[in-house]
Amino acid sequence: MNCRQFIDSIVRYLLLLTLLFSVADVVAQNNEGNEKITDSVIKASSHLNDTVRIALLNRAAAAKVRTNPLEGITYAEQALALAQKTKWNKGVADAYYNLGKNKLVRADYRTALQDLESALKLEESAKNSARIIETYFAMGDVFVKLSKYPTASDYYFKALKIAEQEKRTDDIATCLIYIGDLFRASGDYEKALTYFSKGVENCTATGNNIGLAVSLRNIGNVYYTKGNTDKAEAYYNQALSVARQGNDKRNIAENLVNMSIIYSDKGENDRALENAFNALNIYKEIGDKSGIGNLLGNIGTTYLLSATRDGHSESGKYIPASKRATLNKAIDYLQQALTIEKELGELTAIPQFYENLSEAYSLQGNYKKAFEAHSDFVTYKDSAESLQRSKEIATINMEYEFTKQKDSIKMQKMLTEQRLSVEQILRKREKVYYISGLVVLLLVAVFIFRSLRTQQKLNQTITRLVAEQELTIEQRTADLRITNEKLRALISFNAHQIREPLTRITGTLSIREDVEPEEFMNDFVPLMEKAAKDLDNAIKDVLANAQNNDIS
Repeated sequence: MNCRQFIDSIVRYLLLLTLLFSVADVVAQNNEGNEKITDSVIKASSHLNDTVRIALLNRAAAAKVRTNPLEGITYAEQALALAQKTKWNKGVADAYYNLGKNKLVRADYRTALQDLESALKLEESAKNSARIIETYFAMGDVFVKLSKYPTASDYYFKALKIAEQEKRTDDIATCLIYIGDLFRASGDYEKALTYFSKGVENCTATGNNIGLAVSLRNIGNVYYTKGNTDKAEAYYNQALSVARQGNDKRNIAENLVNMSIIYSDKGENDRALENAFNALNIYKEIGDKSGIGNLLGNIGTTYLLSATRDGHSESGKYIPASKRATLNKAIDYLQQALTIEKELGELTAIPQFYENLSEAYSLQGNYKKAFEAHSDFVTYKDSAESLQRSKEIATINMEYEFTKQKDSIKMQKMLTEQRLSVEQILRKREKVYYISGLVVLLLVAVFIFRSLRTQQKLNQTITRLVAEQELTIEQRTADLRITNEKLRALISFNAHQIREPLTRITGTLSIREDVEPEEFMNDFVPLMEKAAKDLDNAIKDVLANAQNNDIS
């Protein structure tokens, strides 16, 4: 590797580091000010009640997301077991959420998604919109890691919809930043700038300095990626100013790192190192070991670049005494960075740091250590690539399982819809049959009733005629009176017999619009059937009585 290629690889590495934290900051910042939950605090909480202990375990799990996710998983599992035992749903939901967040950092995407889905179900039942939005963010992050950007955008836009409905201004800003970073990751820089700019407008209007600083920094990252370092520097400075106004220490540190890279690109090593050391002090203050490790490597790399800018990079004897001191600093900071990175188990940066260290030893003339460092570079590079392959295999398997589950859900939904469609058709047919039968019975009943009324009118006419001939046919009149009394009794009895079931039928029909179709079919149609049978029997009785009763 010649000097120019070496410098180019270093610049690309530094750019990668500064973009690593571009998404998670807004949500993480909310927890930065909380008191840290140490192992001793957790142990001391054993005498407290279960609810308090669960809350402490969940806070500890949340605090470990960006520092030690393996410990975070342990705390979250303890919280989950205790919350399930005590049947405290909020504790269970928080534990699932923290499990998902910590597993996401460890690239265990499949189980992270399962835990987040479990958390989402509980939060939806509790209608906890704030945590629902956060869970959508985390689920979107899973699919970003899988490079499934359309699916990730679905979750981000779901979160944005809830935030807009409930006018949660801070969450709206966070959504815009997530969506913008999604477009940046997919290479659509124009849309990324559009959403980051919306984030700037929203955060400015609501006074959300954390979101404003992140949005401005992300715009700077886009311009840096596009090669426009002047605009990138302008936005980094704006972001740094806003972060300082709000005393947002993490954003201050990360923008100082960005400015350090800008100055390093310009060859202004003193200013680059000044910004880097200022950022390092902040990382030490907030206890961010991951940030410390990466920044120590950056500082070592900056010293290394400073020592090679005069073009002498072939052998240690070409390095002037002033440059040797700078080279020694590069070696010292790279070794410190490697110690921390190994302690944290962050393999991503270790190969690059070993490669830089090998180059530094080579420039120093210490070829033995240069060879050892290069061997370590090869070893860790292979380990990192093996880990990446394992992640890719896990990712492919997860995508397969996810697709299979999705297809199964679609098939089940289709079969359910078909079954419901058939049932609806059958119910409609049954309804038509019942109504048709009832109509026929009603027509028969009306016909009989009208016939009886006609007969009653005829009898009244006969009675009047008999009355007129009362003097001459007194005996006949008496007989007719007896006959009429019998007839009235029969008519009254028959009318009651018919009207009673008929009233039940009409009464039931009158409420059919006030109840659900299924309830009507199950509860009221059987009653109508019984009333119809009673009506049929009543009609038969009427006919039988009319034939059998002697009214002469």
